[in-house]
Amino acid sequence: MQVGVKFYTLHHNEKYFPDPCVFKPKRWLASQTPEAQINLMREAFTPFSIGYHGCAGKPMAYLETSLIIAKPLWYFNCKLASGRLWKVGGGTPGRTDGRGRPDEYQLYDIIAGEHDGTYLRFLTSR
Repeated sequence: MQVGVKFYTLHHNEKYFPDPCVFKPKRWLASQTPEAQINLMREAFTPFSIGYHGCAGKPMAYLETSLIIAKPLWYFNCKLASGRLWKVGGGTPGRTDGRGRPDEYQLYDIIAGEHDGTYLRFLTSR
């Protein structure tokens, strides 16, 4: 018997990630979270799958992501877009199917890709 779990479900499980719907990058720091909890989060964090289905491009993806994030942050000051643009891609308040959080970017499991949000404004360098 094979058993599978969608990564979104695993990454939003409060057993592994306390307050999973809140953006808290500091949760990974030893000064903010007990070591046992960090180890539990590391074991559950599988964005590239594991085993035979693991992504062969994982090291390249991490390298490219590091550069793509680092360069604009190094050269520009960033702010969320003003007005309604900063809410594009968020959930709809009042929904009861898990898509009701307006400050959480909504992911959809589809074969083809489409991008709608998140928008940033890049200001002149410091």
